Amino acid sequence: MDSQSMFANSAGARITGGTFVIAGQSASVNVVQKSSGSGFERLERVTLHEAMRDSSAREAPRCFEDTRAEHRRNITSWGRGEWKSRNARVMWMEGPAGVGKSAVAQTWSEELKEKFSAGFFFSRANGWNQPIKFLPTLAYQLAIRYDSYRAAVDAVISRDPLVLEMSLEAQFWELYVKPLRELSPEDRNAIQDTIIIVDGLDECGPINAKHDHVKAQETIIKLITTAAASRYSPFLWGVISRPETHIVSAFASKRARAVTWHLTLPLRAPNVDEDITSYLHDVFTIIRLKYPSISPSWPSEDSLAQLVRQSDGLFAYASSAARYIECGSGLPSEFRLGPEERLQSLLEPSSRLRANFSKLDQLYLLIMDQIPKETLLSTLVIIRANQIVPGIALWKTIPILSSLLGMSIPVFHNAISPPLLCSPSSNDQK
Repeated sequence: MDSQSMFANSAGARITGGTFVIAGQSASVNVVQKSSGSGFERLERVTLHEAMRDSSAREAPRCFEDTRAEHRRNITSWGRGEWKSRNARVMWMEGPAGVGKSAVAQTWSEELKEKFSAGFFFSRANGWNQPIKFLPTLAYQLAIRYDSYRAAVDAVISRDPLVLEMSLEAQFWELYVKPLRELSPEDRNAIQDTIIIVDGLDECGPINAKHDHVKAQETIIKLITTAAASRYSPFLWGVISRPETHIVSAFASKRARAVTWHLTLPLRAPNVDEDITSYLHDVFTIIRLKYPSISPSWPSEDSLAQLVRQSDGLFAYASSAARYIECGSGLPSEFRLGPEERLQSLLEPSSRLRANFSKLDQLYLLIMDQIPKETLLSTLVIIRANQIVPGIALWKTIPILSSLLGMSIPVFHNAISPPLLCSPSSNDQK
């Protein structure tokens, strides 16, 4: 290029003009470059919308009516400021996989109504686990609710767009602490003691990135508890996770203990069998409506009781079993079973060997058994290939993986069609 000029048009785009010499011939070219937009527009582009509470991309698990009632009542009371003490500005609810933590978190966030300000729902399986997306996603939700916060965070990002690529500590200062100092009196009053929910913290960060996921989770806990302890934060924080060793250790620090209410969602809660029974009653009612030919008396009380026993307090088993029983489409007719046969296959394991597996493992093995043999190899190859493409949801990788594996799109879809995707649930019923 031997000459160049640049100017801005009325739409805010930049037009770059230049003269190029190619093989002795000159040619002029104009390239229109769109401006990168305001700070808020940059924030919107990096926000992980799928990890937000109301995202259509999430199959958000919810508690059935009257299930986990005591825990929901307690955390909702705390979140609404009905407790006399305000020392505990962080609620950490932990429990093993499968007990319904994510369902409680989603239901709680909805029951809080206007007291809910923002949330991030981590999911490693769906690729919604990038630490660098965490604070921008929370900031976006706050910005669309509070005008003065939006103006402040817009100014921060406009001044230094690279803040969106900084460390968690730097982002926390720039996107959280600084904008909160600029709140109008009206917004400061409206935002006080509202809730930010962080669900599935143990899934933050790719598990195969050495110990980066551990560091990210510990950093988030430190930032949250430090903010709560310093009292410059107007928020209450709800953190939900499995009791991983490093998370337990992070919440055990003196500073964290001083501001945290530690709540355990146990595997065997006092009324968990009743909760699961109530849930399955509702599920079977829906199935009978979907299949009018099924007897109104199905399933028998004995069958229902056995299924509850097999759940052993795990909502993950109950919800996966329900999806398996209900989902009968997607298979060739010679492989298709009705809901009654599917329930029976759960209640009567076909192999002695399976007695050595947990009931949940038996359910997964049964599902795998019902994948047609001509499809099974492709299904297993796809599952393995998707595991080595970290941080991306399966549905986003279909064009890439199908090409890499030499499969047509129809063959690929057939290999991952029900019952595999219909059961068990892709959501971790935490």
